[in-house]
Amino acid sequence: SRDWSSDVCSSDLAIDALYVEHDQPTLVRVTTLTPGMDAVLDAAGFAAPEGLTHTLALALLPDEGRGPGGKAAVTPRHARHDRPPIGPRPSPESERGEVVLSTTPDAPWIAVRRRLSLAGGRGADDQVTPALRLTVPAVFARYGDDAVAYAAVVDGIAVVEAVAVDPSQRRRGLAHRVLATLLDRARDEGASNAALQVMADNAPAIALYRGLGFGHHLHNYHYRRRGR
Repeated sequence: SRDWSSDVCSSDLAIDALYVEHDQPTLVRVTTLTPGMDAVLDAAGFAAPEGLTHTLALALLPDEGRGPGGKAAVTPRHARHDRPPIGPRPSPESERGEVVLSTTPDAPWIAVRRRLSLAGGRGADDQVTPALRLTVPAVFARYGDDAVAYAAVVDGIAVVEAVAVDPSQRRRGLAHRVLATLLDRARDEGASNAALQVMADNAPAIALYRGLGFGHHLHNYHYRRRGR
């Protein structure tokens, strides 16, 4: 395996200076793809690991639907009606309205995402700012004022982000409904796979994603902080 100690020693001063400039402790993300890194950070005096996160994946297309390099074969949207949906279609008689899709984060999506971030004890723009800075194709989904998510489509992979449901509306299937619709559209836009990240201790979210078919566990990561 690779010896990371020389890389860390040669770059840690520059990294520390950057974090100090922003009045923050040095923070490093460590993945299971870099074995041995934790030992190096232990020796450098970093704090214990925190924020263990899983990266999960889902195949949106069977093998026969993939083109060169594993990407989705491009066909007109009207010719894709035979593809099975990711999840159940909306049921108007049991839910209010439909899942609204857009290719940009419109004003209603931004307003709901900001409100739900605040409800979760986070900054209003913690998920909005990255969405506004996207330079790749994306699909944004919103169900009324209760649930939102988006997926950025890169190299045939729909990367799911910013999933949130109003706390008062949880356990009604809204997240499943929004994500199923979002993934169907991402597949129509050329995605052959989907991926997302979820905290390892978030059992309800993991159950949701497993129910949608995210059964492939790609890798984990966690964070290490240098003491201030």
